[in-house]
Amino acid sequence: FRMAAELANKKAEREALRGVIQQWNANRLDLFELSEPNEDLEFHGVMRFYFQDSGQKVATKCIRVASDATSQAVIETLIEKFRPDMRMLSVPEYALYEIHENGEERKLGLEEKPLLVQLNWHIDDREGRFLLRRIDDKTNAQGVGFSSSDGGSSFRRKLSKREKKQMKKQEKLSRLKNLEQDENAVPVDQNGVAEKLYTELPETSFTRSISNPEAVMRRRRQQKLERKLQQFRSKDGGPDTGGTLKIYGEALCKDVPYKTLLLSVRDSAVQVVREMLSKYGLEKVDPQQYCLVQVSLIRTLTTVYRLSGPMLECPLAILMNHPSTRGSIMFHVRRRPADYVPRKRKKKPSGKWNELDHRYEDERLPFLLELNPDGSDIPNGAGARHRLQPNVTEVGSERPIGPQAVQAQTLTLTGPTVMPRHCVIAFTENIVTLTPCSRDAHTYVNNQRIHQTTILQNGAIVKFGRLHTFRFIDPTPDERIRQRHDSTRQIEYGYESLLLYRRRSPDLTGQETNVERYGSASGTTNNGQSQIQGQNQSTQDQASHSSSPSKSPAAAAAAAVCHTRSPTHASESTHNYETTFDLDGNVETASLTSRDGNRTLQNDRQPRGTDPILPAVLEFLEETEETFFHAVITDVEPSAPQFKLAPTYTLYLAARYRASTHYRPELQPTERAHRLTVMLANVASMIQRVIQERYMDASSLALWLANGSELLHMLKNDRHVGAFSTRAQDILMEAVHTAFTSLVRCISLELAPAMSQFMADADEPAKEAGVLQIFSSTMALLRRCRVNAALTIQLFSHLFHTINASAFNALVSNTNLCVRWFGRRLKARLNALETWAERQGLELASQCHLATIMQATHLLQAPKYNAEELATLSSTCFKLNSLQVRALLQKYQPAADEPRLPAELIENVVRVAESVADTLARADGREIRLEEEPTLALALLLPEDGYSCEVIRGVPPGLAEFLSPLQRDGLCRMAPQPTSSGYWTIYMIDHHNNFRSPSAMSNRSGGYSYHAGSSAAQPEIHVIKLHKSTNGMGLSIVAAKGAGQDRLGIYIKSVVAGGAADADGRLTAGDQLLKVDGQSLVGITQEKAAEYLVRTGPVVTLEVAKQGAIYHGLATLLSQPSPVMTRGMYLSISLCRARNKFHGVVT
Repeated sequence: FRMAAELANKKAEREALRGVIQQWNANRLDLFELSEPNEDLEFHGVMRFYFQDSGQKVATKCIRVASDATSQAVIETLIEKFRPDMRMLSVPEYALYEIHENGEERKLGLEEKPLLVQLNWHIDDREGRFLLRRIDDKTNAQGVGFSSSDGGSSFRRKLSKREKKQMKKQEKLSRLKNLEQDENAVPVDQNGVAEKLYTELPETSFTRSISNPEAVMRRRRQQKLERKLQQFRSKDGGPDTGGTLKIYGEALCKDVPYKTLLLSVRDSAVQVVREMLSKYGLEKVDPQQYCLVQVSLIRTLTTVYRLSGPMLECPLAILMNHPSTRGSIMFHVRRRPADYVPRKRKKKPSGKWNELDHRYEDERLPFLLELNPDGSDIPNGAGARHRLQPNVTEVGSERPIGPQAVQAQTLTLTGPTVMPRHCVIAFTENIVTLTPCSRDAHTYVNNQRIHQTTILQNGAIVKFGRLHTFRFIDPTPDERIRQRHDSTRQIEYGYESLLLYRRRSPDLTGQETNVERYGSASGTTNNGQSQIQGQNQSTQDQASHSSSPSKSPAAAAAAAVCHTRSPTHASESTHNYETTFDLDGNVETASLTSRDGNRTLQNDRQPRGTDPILPAVLEFLEETEETFFHAVITDVEPSAPQFKLAPTYTLYLAARYRASTHYRPELQPTERAHRLTVMLANVASMIQRVIQERYMDASSLALWLANGSELLHMLKNDRHVGAFSTRAQDILMEAVHTAFTSLVRCISLELAPAMSQFMADADEPAKEAGVLQIFSSTMALLRRCRVNAALTIQLFSHLFHTINASAFNALVSNTNLCVRWFGRRLKARLNALETWAERQGLELASQCHLATIMQATHLLQAPKYNAEELATLSSTCFKLNSLQVRALLQKYQPAADEPRLPAELIENVVRVAESVADTLARADGREIRLEEEPTLALALLLPEDGYSCEVIRGVPPGLAEFLSPLQRDGLCRMAPQPTSSGYWTIYMIDHHNNFRSPSAMSNRSGGYSYHAGSSAAQPEIHVIKLHKSTNGMGLSIVAAKGAGQDRLGIYIKSVVAGGAADADGRLTAGDQLLKVDGQSLVGITQEKAAEYLVRTGPVVTLEVAKQGAIYHGLATLLSQPSPVMTRGMYLSISLCRARNKFHGVVT
C-alpha cells in the first residue's frame, strides 16, 4: 500500500512538472525548450549565460544543462567556454549570479540547480539572467556591457527594424528614469549590474528566450486583471466593490499627468502609491518618500493620507462615499515634506527602552479648526483643519517659493488685513506659541489682541486679521501638560518620548473623559477620520467642580486648573505649580510651563544597569569617514534635528569609538592616538568652517554655539580623550568665539530698525514692541538650541549694551530729545525691557548694561532746580561721566513751568562727576568720552558647568532619530548599552561630583534622619521664626519631587524683595520647607501647602532644609523660565495681581 501511494505521488509530481514544462515551452523559442521529465523527474534544456570580466565587456553563450546539474558543475563548464583564465597567472574564484531587470541580484549556492531556478521564474511570473563573475571583483559600472562611448571598434551586427524600435523604447524609458532621478533625488542602483546588463544587451531576437513577448505580456496582464476582478466580487452576493480611479502623478512625471488605476474599495493609500510608482517605472523608489493627497475643489482643503499608521485610508471608498453636494475631489501623488515625521504603530515594550516608538501620530498633533468669521462653528463640520507639525509654521498671505517651499510649513491665508508674513506658530517642547511678526499684524487670542509671544491654550479662539478665525484644539492636553510638568531633575529630550503612556484617564468626578472630544458639535467626516464633537467637556467639568463649597478657596482654585489624571499614577504625574505670597498678602498659584522645565525622560522609567560605560556606542567606517562627518556637521540644517545637541553627542561617541580598541585592534597606542588627534582636529575645523560660512544665519550660529561649546566641554573634561584633543580644543574655542560674536552682530543688525521706533518722540504705545519681539525670538532660539545658560546671559549683556549705546548716543546727539516729557517716555520703554529681562532671569544683566541710559532718563525727568536737587541727582546718576552730564544739562530744554539751569549749578554737578565717575573710569583704563562705545568690551568667558551632559541619563530619543538616516545609508551604526548606568560624564574628570546619588538624597520618611556613620551628604535642618510684616511673607514656593523620592516636597523658588523673608535674610531660594507651625509639608500638594501658609499668624515657625533643592537634583527647577502667559493660566485668591516672579537662566 505504501509503495502504491509513493508511486501515485511520484506520478502526480511528474504530471505537475510536465504541465509547468509545457507552459514554459509554449512561450519559449525552440532552442530553449525543455525535455519531458523522465521517471526520476529529471529533464534538460538549453540555457543562456552571460560573463563579465573585470573592466571587460559582457559576453554570452548557450549550453545544455540538466536539471540535476549543480552551480559548481555549470561554473566549471562556463569557465571552459568563456576561457577567462587565459591571461591570468592564477585561476580566481567565480560564482553564478541571478540578476533581474528590477535590479535584484542573488548569488547562487554551489549546490543550487540553475535549470530549476530558471523554471521557478516561470512559476513566479518573472524573468531573469544568469551572470558569471569573479567573487572578489567589484562591479565596474563603466565597463559592464557593450558601451557605445568607450571608443572601441568592436564589431556590431546591423539591427533589424523591430530591434531598432525596441532599442529606442528602452532608451526612452532609460531617459525617463534618469530624469525622475534628477528631479526627485531617487537613489540609483549602487551595483549597476542589472541596469548595464539589460541596457547594453537589450531583449533582442538574439538574446531573448521568449518566442512571442507581446503574447506573454498580454497573458500576464490578463492574469493580473482576473486576480484584481476576483477581489472585487462580493462574497455575500452584494454589489461589486471595485472600479477605476484617476490618480494624478504630475509630481512623478510632468509629461504624463495622470494614470487610471483599477482599484478595490479596500486598497489603501499605501497600495495606490506603490502602484503609481510602478506605473511610472519607479519601482526602486522608496514609497515612503511620497504620499497620497486628497484635494477638494470647493474649499481648497488638503488632507495628506499617511503611508503608515493605525488608519490607512482607502481612496476609492472615500470617493464612493463623498457627497456630490460638497463638490468633487481629486487624488494626487506628491513628495512628502522634508520635515515630515511618519507615524508608526505603537509597539509593546520588549525590555529595551530604545525599541519603543517615540513618534507622533497624526491624531495627536494639535490643529487649528476653521470657524466662521464671527467665531461660530461651520455647519456640518465642514471647517478645514490645519495640523500643526513640530517646529515652526508661518502664517501669512505670502507663498514660499524656491527650494525652501518644499520644507516650509505654512498656513496661507488671503485678505486685505493679512500681512505677507503675519505671524509664526511654534510647536516645540509640547508648547504651542503664537507670535505676531509685526505691529501691523492684527492677531487676536480669545478676542484680545496680542503683540508678543503668547501660549495657546486648548479651545482658544485665534483670529488672523479680520476674517480668518480658528479654534486651537489639542487632542491630548492632559498628557502634554503631564509631560511638561513631571517633577524630576532630568531634562526630557523631544516631545515624543512620553506619548507611549497615553491613557484614557478618569476626570475629577470619576467619569471617563475621551481626549478626542473637541471641535464642532455636529461635525462628522466622510473620509474615515475620527468624529469631532463639542467643546472641551473636561474643561467644563473642571469648572463646575472648582466651585464646590466643600473645598477651601486655594484647593478650589487648584482644582480648576488640575487636569485629569489617573488615580494609580497620581504621585508620578503630579503637576508643578508655583505659589507666590506677595508683599500685599495676596496668594497666586501659577502653572510652571517653561519650555525647558524639569521632566522625566521616558527611558528613565526603564531599568538601568550599573556598568561605568556610556549609554550607547557608535561605529563608523574609515572609508566613509569624510561623508559621515559632512552629514553630521556640514549638511545639518538648524531646523532639522529635534534634539539640537545631536551633532555633539554623535561626535563625542565617534571620538570615544576611535579612542577604544574596538577600532582597529591591531593598531599601536601611539598610532591610535595620532589618528584620534587628526580626526578631532578635522572635526573642529569643519565646525569652524560652517560657522564662518554661515556668519549671517542666526539659527545656524545659535545651533553651533550650543554644539561647539558642549563638544569643547566634553573633550576638555574627558580623562582619556582630553590629552589628545588639545589642537581640536583650540580650534573649537576659536569657533565658539566666532559664533558668539557673529550671533551678537546678527541680532544687533536686526535691532537697528527697531531702535528707530524705540527712540521715536511720538506719544504712541508699544514703541518697544519691536525690540521685545526680537528679544523674545532670540531667547526662544537659544533655548531651543539648548545654549548654555552662562553664554545666554553674556549674549544678552551685549544686546543690552547695544540698546544702551544706541539710545544714549541718539539722545545726546539730538537736542530736541533732551526734554522732560521724552525722558518719561523713554524710561517707560526701558522699564518694559527690564520687566521682560526680569521674567527671563536677566535682571542683573539688564540693570548693569542699561544703567547709563536709565540714569540719563532719570536726569531728564527728575527735579533739578536747585543745588540740593542737583546734589541728589549726582549721587543717583553715578554712571554718567563729566562730559555726558555736561552735554545733557546744557542741551536740556526746560518746559514752560521750569526755570533754565544756571551755568554755575551745571559746573558744580560736572565737578562731582569728574571726581567720582571719571576717576573710576580712568582706574578701569576707560577713556572719558561723550558717546558710549557701540560694542561691549567684554571678553567671552566659557562656562565650566551648566552643560546638558551633566543632567542627561540614557540615550535621548532625538539622537536615535538624528542618526537613523545615516544608519540607513550605512555610514554608521549606533547601539544602546542596556547595562550602562546612563551617565554621559562617566569618563569625565570629577564625574561623581557632577551627579549626586539619588538614593542618598531620598526623603522617604518625610523628614531627615542622621546616622553617625553615614557619609552621605544631607542638607542642614534649621528652625526659623519669621515675623510677618504688613508687607506679607514674601515667598514664592513650588512643589516638586526630587530624584529617588516618592513624596512631594515644597521648595522656595524665590524670595520677594521687600517682604518679611527678605528682611529676615535666613531664607533663600532652594530651601525646602519641611514644617510650618508644626504641620508637615512633605508629601502634600502645593495647594494644601499654600493653604497652611495662608492660615499662619503674625509669627511663623518654619523648619527648613537648607538648599534641599540642590541636594535632591532640583536645581534646574528653580531656574525654570516662563514664556508669556495667557490670562487663564493665573489663579489668584485676591483681586490684586501678584507679582510674576519666574526666573530664567542661572549660572
